Amino acid sequence: MEQGLESYEDEDTVEDRFDDVVAVLSDCPTFSSTDETGAKTDFTLAALSFPKLGDDTVALAITGTTPDFTIKINVAIVRLGRNVMSVTQGGLTADAAVLEQASRTGLDKLAAATG
Repeated sequence: MEQGLESYEDEDTVEDRFDDVVAVLSDCPTFSSTDETGAKTDFTLAALSFPKLGDDTVALAITGTTPDFTIKINVAIVRLGRNVMSVTQGGLTADAAVLEQASRTGLDKLAAATG
């Protein structure tokens, strides 16, 4: 589990950046990556059923496939005002309920700190 937080000077900037991220993720549902040893991983992105939290929410299920194993990562990106929180959860398995619980907890703390 990993959580990140970014704050911007104004809400318009963060809305534009949030929309840009959503567009890139929608336009590029598959990609590949090769590490320094030459091992290739193919990634597939799909929308993840997830409630709307904060002002905007996007959630993804990412699957990475190598010749040896498959990894699953769920990501939620939530905007609250001029702040953007990301929560990532996964490994060999990923659990959307765990991601939602962590996202709600993080959003509650963010709302309390910025409210």
